Amino acid sequence: PVPTNRPMENWQRRAPVSPLPPGVTAPPARRESVPTPIPTPAVEVPPSQSKDRAPTKSLSSLPPISKTPLDLPQFESKLDILITEYLDSHEISDFIDSYKELNCSQFNIKSVQTILSTGIEKTEKQCKQVVDLLDSLYKKEVMSKEELIQGFDNMLTNLPDLI
Repeated sequence: PVPTNRPMENWQRRAPVSPLPPGVTAPPARRESVPTPIPTPAVEVPPSQSKDRAPTKSLSSLPPISKTPLDLPQFESKLDILITEYLDSHEISDFIDSYKELNCSQFNIKSVQTILSTGIEKTEKQCKQVVDLLDSLYKKEVMSKEELIQGFDNMLTNLPDLI
């Protein structure tokens, strides 16, 4: 329609259209519900602590993260079992998970030496498995590049003893 300055006539004015049939009223508008706060239990704060802070446990009272660390002979015994199981199963992820559970990263260099010396004594296929294992230990950040290099160097130094 072309706008004009003439006033609208009655037939041109429209009443608002309701989607409800005549005689039916709309339900009242919903009010947004306000969440009821959940009561928190009262905590007694010792007088030695500020009332602004919740009580905390000291680190010395927490249980240790892991059991007693293994000594070298215990670790070597468990590592030999892990290597044997790995060479039989070819499951790198199982070896890595079990190795991490030993929680003996201080023996990583010794581990490289042991893994390499075990691989030298095995078949060509198992030697490749050993290489794949060491590669995965590095890629999964279980061992650092420096630990691998030091383990190789130590193994080469002790090679005459192995022959």
